[in-house]
Amino acid sequence: MTGMLCIRYNGITFETLFSFILVSLCFGPRKKERQVVSLNINTQQLRYFMELARCLNFTRAAANLYVAQPTLSQQIAELESQLGVTLFTRSSRSVTLTPAGKILQEAYPELEARMEQVQQHMLITAAGFSGIVTVGFLEAFLGQMPAFIRTFKTEFPDIVIKPVSGNPNMLRSGLKNQTMDIALSLIPELGPGPHAALESRVTLHDPLCFVLPADHPASSDTSFAASMPLVSFSDAAATCYTSHIHDCLKKLELQVPGVIYVDSPRDIQVYLEAGLGFSVLPSSFAAYFTAPLQFIPIPGEYLDFGILWDPNSTNPALPLLLDALEQHMGPDPGTT
Repeated sequence: MTGMLCIRYNGITFETLFSFILVSLCFGPRKKERQVVSLNINTQQLRYFMELARCLNFTRAAANLYVAQPTLSQQIAELESQLGVTLFTRSSRSVTLTPAGKILQEAYPELEARMEQVQQHMLITAAGFSGIVTVGFLEAFLGQMPAFIRTFKTEFPDIVIKPVSGNPNMLRSGLKNQTMDIALSLIPELGPGPHAALESRVTLHDPLCFVLPADHPASSDTSFAASMPLVSFSDAAATCYTSHIHDCLKKLELQVPGVIYVDSPRDIQVYLEAGLGFSVLPSSFAAYFTAPLQFIPIPGEYLDFGILWDPNSTNPALPLLLDALEQHMGPDPGTT
C-alpha cells in the first residue's frame, strides 16, 4: 500500500477513511472526534514515517526512499502537525521515537491491513459488483448460516450467496475444483499432502468428548469402550476426522470391539439414541443433536474448526467473505 490513493465513493475519499482509522487505532476516540475532520494524512507520509522509524537516520531513510532529505523532513513534520504529536526526538547526533511514535509504529501493520480491506470493499461496491459466491458448510454450522447471510446481504445486496452443505471431504474437493469459494469445515493438517494448497483460519478449538446414549450408566473410566462399538464418520466422509479419532483412541489405549461407519451426524444420532454404540465427537455437536445424549470430555483432546479457502481463487469478493465470516463467527474460544 504505497503512494497516493485517490478513490472516492459517495463523497468519501480513501484518504479520509485512512485518516479516520489511523487516529482511531493510535490515539483513541477522543482524539478521533476532535481531529478527523481536518486530517489530511496520506499513505506516502506513513511510508516515510515507517522507513525513518526503522533507520532512525534522516539521511539513510531518504536515500532508501529515493527522495531528498528536505522532502522527507517536510513530510514527517506535516504528519506530526496533522496528528498534533511529536513522533521523533531529533538532536544533532541522533533520532529516536517518542512514545507517540512507538504507538504509531506498532499500530501500522493493523492499519495497513484494515485499509487494504477498506480499499477493496470500496472498489467492489463502487464498481457495483454482483454475482454468486458459494459458501460450503458442515451441517454443524447450519445454525450460523442464516444470520451470516442476512448480515452479508445487507452490506452487499447485489452479491448472491449460495450455501451448500456437505461433509469435510466434499467441501475440500469443492474448494480445490473451484465449485466453492469458501468453506466452514473441519480444519485438516495443511502440511504436504492433498490439502497443501488450501489456507485456513481456526475459529473454534473444540474439545473432543465420548458420546453415549442418554440412559447409559456413564462413569469416569472408559470401560464402556470394551463392550460397545464405535460409531464414526466414514473415511470417505471425513478423512482427517477418522484419522484423528483413531489416533486419540490409540493414545488412550482403548480397543473397541468394532467400528460402525456412517456418513452424517444424523446417522450417528440414530445409532447412539438406539443404544447401539458410542462415539467420539466435538462438544459443539451437543447443540446440534435433537436427542438427549451424554457428552463426556476427553482431557487434552480437541478438533479445530473454521474457515477454509483456496488462496488462488479469482473471486474478487473472497477477502470480503473472509472478513465477514471471521467477524460473524468470532475469535477462537479456545484462545480466550
